[in-house]
Amino acid sequence: MSDPASEWMKLGVPLVLEQDLMSSQFTVPTLVRDEANAGQLGAQDVLRTKVEDRQGKIHITATVVDSATQKPTSTEEVEASSQADLVPALDKLAKQLDQTAGEFSTKNVAAVKLLASAGQEQDARKRFDLLKQAVAADPNFAMGHFLLLEMTAQGGPQVYKEILDQGKSHLASFPAFERARFQLLELQLGHAPLSQRKAAVENLLKAAPNDIDGLSMIAGMRFLDGDPNGGVEAINKAIALHPENTNLKGELAEGLVQSKRFAEAEKVLAKFDKNPTALAELATTILLEGDVKRATATAEQFIALAQNPEYQVILRATWSELAGDRDKALALAENTKFTIPQVRGMALSEAAVWRLMNKDYAGAKKTADMVAQPGAQPTPISVVSSLLVMGDQPADDWRKRVEASPLNPAMKQPILAYGYFLNGHYNEAVTEWKKANDASEGTDLRVRTMLAASLDRAGNTAEAQKIKVEPFLIRDFADVYGAVAFAEMRRLAGLAH
Repeated sequence: MSDPASEWMKLGVPLVLEQDLMSSQFTVPTLVRDEANAGQLGAQDVLRTKVEDRQGKIHITATVVDSATQKPTSTEEVEASSQADLVPALDKLAKQLDQTAGEFSTKNVAAVKLLASAGQEQDARKRFDLLKQAVAADPNFAMGHFLLLEMTAQGGPQVYKEILDQGKSHLASFPAFERARFQLLELQLGHAPLSQRKAAVENLLKAAPNDIDGLSMIAGMRFLDGDPNGGVEAINKAIALHPENTNLKGELAEGLVQSKRFAEAEKVLAKFDKNPTALAELATTILLEGDVKRATATAEQFIALAQNPEYQVILRATWSELAGDRDKALALAENTKFTIPQVRGMALSEAAVWRLMNKDYAGAKKTADMVAQPGAQPTPISVVSSLLVMGDQPADDWRKRVEASPLNPAMKQPILAYGYFLNGHYNEAVTEWKKANDASEGTDLRVRTMLAASLDRAGNTAEAQKIKVEPFLIRDFADVYGAVAFAEMRRLAGLAH
């Protein structure tokens, strides 16, 4: 149909069909720009739709095409007497394509038109206004309520509360899938306990068993809960549905590492040996297996990808520290004649941390003093280094010094947490790491490790042992704090070199 009044159907028809098929038992729908994009995503089939005006009625033909052969495998047709009857016709078409398909959350064609306009609108404010108009056209329009809540989520409760309350007042009328994902988003925004969010994801997967995001979330939650078999089952299902999605395979490897199934994780990561991040993770995995020589050879492949020779020195120094050769790490970081000030600062700041790990407070201060360039303005990295090596001061005095520093507020909490730990103020470190653990809702493995380590070194071994410390991967060799958490994880998880 080429008349301007029907232009909205170009996006509106695929949107409705995609949403109907989201709750299918057998289909995994993804809306794409073109068929080439579908091929890149590994789609087995492509659904082509054709909308025609036949004697005043809207005729829709849906043809399923095999991506490999480009040959049609099935064709379904429906007809709507007018635009007002279009959504019920599309629901019928979805059922013909897959009998387990659901129904769209509004039959109001005005709401669907506004949704289609919002989907094409680049301006966020205008897109929000169009979605508001869509739910005004049909107050029970579940998808509209969800998209509005998703759009406003980053603004905090003062921004999204009204949207949330409006959606909740119509929740009973939402289809099962839409109700489940709205409730899950509400729990996420409210930072509900992990057990509640896990139950909500399970509920979402009952309504939409092939939802990729849901499968990914439940896999991560199962790994965190110490259910590696359940985690592997969920993520493998997601991978089978989206075989080209490398992020899912990365999640599988990470979950296997958490479960100490290092050999299996290695096999997954080895398939991505040209990917820099995967190479760093692969080296870490092999190291956790206990094969330092082979891990170092893999790390060197990753290091070689860095084009700057001086940056390669930092990466090699960090790897030496991770692999247990602190003397070599310090020699590389402190004795290399760097010509790039930023690289020099990074190397020396890491060396200062490694000396603090050795309880060499005098050496750490000497190294930190070298970070600042004579006559130059202090940089964030030089300020961080100088603060960390002053952490042997009385705890309250040092906190005031950190809080008075010109650093971004987001940088101060990690400085306090790591600084207290590195300088032996373990009870104060416990307080800071508890804050961080609460903020991450217990899902950050590094934070969890550092809380357990602080409790353990403070002499509270019983409480430390209640915290599940699990292995994690290192992706960034230049992380100034990475070696601290990694070393404590290996110690507490029984993986020390």
